[in-house]
Amino acid sequence: MFRWLESKIEKALMNWVRSDATEPDKCDHEWWVYSTASQPRPCLEVQCYSCMSVGSVDDPSEAEWSRAYSAPSKSYRWKEPERVSIGNQWFPGV
Repeated sequence: MFRWLESKIEKALMNWVRSDATEPDKCDHEWWVYSTASQPRPCLEVQCYSCMSVGSVDDPSEAEWSRAYSAPSKSYRWKEPERVSIGNQWFPGV
């Protein structure tokens, strides 16, 4: 059922294991919405599977929130990178 997500996670893990994941400051992030958060205020949670950075899209519209509600079972590409607030950046060996 979640094979498409498993393949993305497998790719990210293999990048990490091989230590050839893109360094966050050199990455052209491709953001994927994977969940929502309601505290301390509503936001969409996003992750770049190339460098494993995570971020958020603050103050989503009602339509964006509704679509993201199903993201844990079906993530999707976020196409407005300028709205992403980058959070944790993690890179193997750093």
